[in-house]
Amino acid sequence: MKRFILCMLLLYSCMSAQNQEMTVELGVKGEIQFILTDPMGRREGIDPRSGARYREINNSYGVYSVDSEDPDFPAPPPIIEFISYSPIPGEYGLTLYGVGRSRYEIDGFLMVRPLRLTFSTRGVIDSLQSAEYRFHLDTTGRKPWFKKIVGVHSLRQDLDNCYKLELLGARPLYIDFSHRVAKYEEAAGKGASRAKHELEKFKKKLDEVYEKTKRATKERNHFVTDLAYRILKEDIEILLKANK
Repeated sequence: MKRFILCMLLLYSCMSAQNQEMTVELGVKGEIQFILTDPMGRREGIDPRSGARYREINNSYGVYSVDSEDPDFPAPPPIIEFISYSPIPGEYGLTLYGVGRSRYEIDGFLMVRPLRLTFSTRGVIDSLQSAEYRFHLDTTGRKPWFKKIVGVHSLRQDLDNCYKLELLGARPLYIDFSHRVAKYEEAAGKGASRAKHELEKFKKKLDEVYEKTKRATKERNHFVTDLAYRILKEDIEILLKANK
């Protein structure tokens, strides 16, 4: 019964979106909470650090997915949603806060009629950590965009979490990668060209290990899963663009 109700709510959501000029729909799954901040600085969501619940954005709502009542089916992972059919144009901030070590998923739909963007991204996080994203709604004819914000220490955080979640391994490879990230962090304070050089070296090694993994020639102590590769590669590419 609960599953039927959830399906009807999702159907209503899709039908409602068809009649709107602007739409924001986000669904986040994992051991996380989030705060969404709109262009006016208003917030929506829960900050687990303080326990504060923000409900400052008008005409929006968030819901949790329901669990299955059928004992033969496992309960689906919880999903925290944000939906607004009357958002204001401008740049939004999305901050994820980890409440446990886990993978997370963000699925979304942005529309400023007739332009629209459907996206899906994956990441890893741990307790007391955060991850930053931005998206933009533009009424001047530009397509909506959504992107991850990566700082100097984001690569380290994602590498550590991929290792702890056994998405790459084993320890000898993690130590190798960790050393390469440390060299980048050191170089980042000494100029863009040196930082770029260390990032390119790390990317080359990451590509090499991943290719061996795909060919099923992975060594016991050297493998990178698809998810770990996508997460680390995305971080490196964003940092490379910032160090041009």
